[in-house]
Amino acid sequence: KLKNAKQIEPRLRFLQDKDIRSNVYIKYVDYVYTYGFKRHKKNVLLQFQYGIFLQYYRKNWIKAQSVFKLARSSNPSIPLKFILYCKAKEGGGQGGQRGSELSSINFLSKMAQAEEFYQAAK
Repeated sequence: KLKNAKQIEPRLRFLQDKDIRSNVYIKYVDYVYTYGFKRHKKNVLLQFQYGIFLQYYRKNWIKAQSVFKLARSSNPSIPLKFILYCKAKEGGGQGGQRGSELSSINFLSKMAQAEEFYQAAK
């Protein structure tokens, strides 16, 4: 029974144990989260926890970013709003790739420097 949205995530913590984690259990947890959304449509904390599950267990970063975006639009608390902002910046690589904005800027500057060295060496 999923009467309280705050009780869903603690009941699914068995995935943290690598010995128990399997593809069947991951699909089961995905089902429990989607069923929880049907009962608690606007629960921001549940949306955030589902996004974390998608990101780290399902390895579906694109869907996780869309869930984080939905959570940001659902009027979260101030600490959760900050965490969602950081998650948005963390997943802001080009083409939906994983990575931070800072590392992509750093990569571009190093690439430009490498091209300059290459041109100078010719």
